[in-house]
Amino acid sequence: GWTRLAYLDMSDSTVNCPSGFRLYQSGGVRACGRATSSVGSCTSVQFPSNGISYSQVCGRVTGYQYASPDAVHNDGSNHNNLN
Repeated sequence: GWTRLAYLDMSDSTVNCPSGFRLYQSGGVRACGRATSSVGSCTSVQFPSNGISYSQVCGRVTGYQYASPDAVHNDGSNHNNLN
């Protein structure tokens, strides 16, 4: 059968982001993301399976953009270079 390893309902104001993530709130939406940084970065999390073995993973994530996409930031000499 199925086993739930993690569940984050960020619409619930009592739920916190996993360690290492920052809470973003905008327009009534609460979301977890990487910390603010002046350089590109990413954040990940591992949820323990508590000894339960598994061979398949099923999950769902809803993603949001916050602020501007770094890939098209106009600072620096490479902003027009897609290579």
